[in-house]
Amino acid sequence: METLPNTPYHFVHDSEHTFGSMVGRSQAIRRVFELTNKIAQSDATVLITGESGTGKELVARSVHGRSRRAPYPFVAVNCGAIPEELLESELFGHVRGAFTGASQSRQGRFLSANTGTIFLDEIGEMSPATQVKLLRALQEREVTPVGSTESVSIDELTACTARMFRASVRGSARRKGSRRARPRVRPCDCVRRTPDSAP
Repeated sequence: METLPNTPYHFVHDSEHTFGSMVGRSQAIRRVFELTNKIAQSDATVLITGESGTGKELVARSVHGRSRRAPYPFVAVNCGAIPEELLESELFGHVRGAFTGASQSRQGRFLSANTGTIFLDEIGEMSPATQVKLLRALQEREVTPVGSTESVSIDELTACTARMFRASVRGSARRKGSRRARPRVRPCDCVRRTPDSAP
């Protein structure tokens, strides 16, 4: 779990061509700067799309750092690096006895990020079943730990990233989740078109 230092949540350029850790001169990247700042003033769930290496996490950190949640935790989760059978417990937590080896209750990453920001990297790597549960958590602002029948309220900004949803799952929870996670930021377009604008 990562926690960012306290930062003000008003719009500040470190210089004419920088915004937080992002650097660029083009009009396209400056539009990303301005959209990032605008998103930071809301509590909307954000879907950040782009290819690997185009600065998706930098956008998420910039949104967090300029939001009212800046003094609180920024929790990053690489969904593609966690085995599917452990991912639900990692995100939502579990109660004692929920499965073999669960000798004590454990809060998940959502509760660790409460009042702050949770950054879910590569949600497209989740199974459709886990994505359905994630979508419900985002809609209802509550999570249900594995093995529990009681939900727990959450209050945080959620930033999700994805490269590209597979064509084979069009119409599934993956696409529904991407439609509901708004607004969208696409740093990859700026980097691809303008080499001088790179995070």
